[in-house]
Amino acid sequence: MPATADSARAYLFQRETIQKMIELGRLPTLLDLLEGHYFARDDVYFDLFTWAGETIAHAREELSADTAAAIIPTLEKLQRRNPGHKSLSAALALFEHLQMADEAARCLAYLASLGSREARQRLAAVASKRVQRCPRDMTILYMSATVFGLVTGESGRTSMREYCEAGLARFDSLSKDLAALHEATTTKPTAPDPADDLDDDFMQAVLEDRAEFFKGNRLKGHVVVPKLPDNPSRAQADLFKSWKDLAGKRLRVVQRGELPAQRAELVGRWPHAVDVINVILRDLSADERVRIRPTILVGPPGSGKSTLARAIAETLGLPAQLVPLAGLADGSVAGTSAQWSTARESVPLQVIKSSKCANPAVVWDEIDKTTSSHNGSTVDALLPMLEPSTSRRIRDLALEVEVDLSLVSHFATANSLEGVPAPLKDRMRIISMPDPEWQHVGTLVRGILDDVSKERGLDRRWIDDLAEDELDLVHQQWPGGSLRQLRRIIEIMVDGREKMWGRA
Repeated sequence: MPATADSARAYLFQRETIQKMIELGRLPTLLDLLEGHYFARDDVYFDLFTWAGETIAHAREELSADTAAAIIPTLEKLQRRNPGHKSLSAALALFEHLQMADEAARCLAYLASLGSREARQRLAAVASKRVQRCPRDMTILYMSATVFGLVTGESGRTSMREYCEAGLARFDSLSKDLAALHEATTTKPTAPDPADDLDDDFMQAVLEDRAEFFKGNRLKGHVVVPKLPDNPSRAQADLFKSWKDLAGKRLRVVQRGELPAQRAELVGRWPHAVDVINVILRDLSADERVRIRPTILVGPPGSGKSTLARAIAETLGLPAQLVPLAGLADGSVAGTSAQWSTARESVPLQVIKSSKCANPAVVWDEIDKTTSSHNGSTVDALLPMLEPSTSRRIRDLALEVEVDLSLVSHFATANSLEGVPAPLKDRMRIISMPDPEWQHVGTLVRGILDDVSKERGLDRRWIDDLAEDELDLVHQQWPGGSLRQLRRIIEIMVDGREKMWGRA
């Protein structure tokens, strides 16, 4: 039977109750995971450790001595600190050999949430078979969303809940196309197909539940800093006071806007970087929240890397801060200890505090020019912020509590990859920034004139676009390449115009 509003509300209440229990530490069942619930305590390693312990106890009490002897050593390896792909893959192979389907599927869920693409695809196939056996209620919606998220999602998601949310977001983004397609097909003078009712019911369930899901979760915001202790140290007193209205509260999360219009605005300013813009904006296809994968823009000096990165963030509505890293030789970007009188939070946390937004962007400029010293390493400070599994729980040195920086978008710029440390290259997507060429000059000049007028407090209507003879002069001085050089040429021309106006 199709879901009614009352049955959907009852289901969502039950689902929320289960989720709270799981967040407190209750071990989710395999079905819970396939429906898109978090791991126990929202921690894949805690869930794995607990599940392995319970399975060992079950094996000793319920399974034959031979089967127990085969699986217990493998499960004990999984209880070691943060077991990796190798241990999980060995357990998966063993459970498959013993035809223990639920145990094998759970290993796939762990591997999928630890970045294995093969595990995602295999788990999607397992979940698809389970969907076919589900009753026609809201369970089929969530399981279908999880399957869709596993198939179309990217590695880096750390829980089945994230795959489910990605699937729901994709359903939502496709809903307009599906509605248009349905309207086109229903206008044809053909006999009604009984299957149409099923499609309508399913799509309506998707749309209604999608609205309820985000009304109940996404729109509430995101807690970045938990409630702080009531007894801060003397060094922390002022710092805690600055977080008084934000700690323990859900901060706003910038949502995806009209991507076509935002893309058109960016391409209009950076016509030579259309491929870069397209690649970055694709990150928003699977989630309503604006969150860009950690990305390094690599290109020669003056190509507009940092300006474009900041413009992308601001066009999408994200508060953004550019942080120069050239010559930095310590770990201060991660904050300074509360033991010092000058204690301050990490850079992303400072941006979150000033903007009151949970998902700002940080542009790490000239990341290829960082060094290290006895005071720490900038690279070592950045790495935990770039990993989904660690950015959720980063202990801030100043506040001395675990904070959630998982929604922060990280851009970095580099003139060359030669100076970028290998750990950063492993964790960040690398995109080459193309040089602007002469055919782009008209659009680029208009953008530069817009910026110059804003910086000088002038009305843009009083600054004419370059005349043909002025463009010829630009062509003589700027054959292409550095936008910084092009900007200097335009500023000199604007200064010359102002001098002429002064004489007049």
